[in-house]
Amino acid sequence: AVMSMVGYILGLGDRHGENLLFDETTGDAVHVDFNCLFNQGEHFAYPELVPFRLTHNMVYAMGPLGVEGMYRCCCEITIRVLKKQSKTLLSVLRPFVYDLVALNRSFSGKTKPSLELTDPKALIDVRRIEERLQGYVRCHNYML
Repeated sequence: AVMSMVGYILGLGDRHGENLLFDETTGDAVHVDFNCLFNQGEHFAYPELVPFRLTHNMVYAMGPLGVEGMYRCCCEITIRVLKKQSKTLLSVLRPFVYDLVALNRSFSGKTKPSLELTDPKALIDVRRIEERLQGYVRCHNYML
């Protein structure tokens, strides 16, 4: 439930059983494969249209109450905490905007200093995270 909500806020798609490992010593869940961060799944040949993946197997494992039990309760608490701590979360995410620019410049071989300090796509990604934290839901206009 926590990762479903955190993944939704961060635009982390492609969450399924193969992207979730378990630590043998502690039993902690370890998420891997973050190439769909910041809504990258929307740009696949078959775009991800759901805000987070919740398969029948996952719901079945929740027992007789399914999503209406502890899962929903934990989702609601997680969203409340993320909204309450949105300033802190965004203060961690905003530096990524500048880090992405530096990383892109190093890969592109630019050696001359540039006045461009932000990456427009990264700014859009951070803005979409801010909107989700404020409760805005973006609808997809895909033709199915």
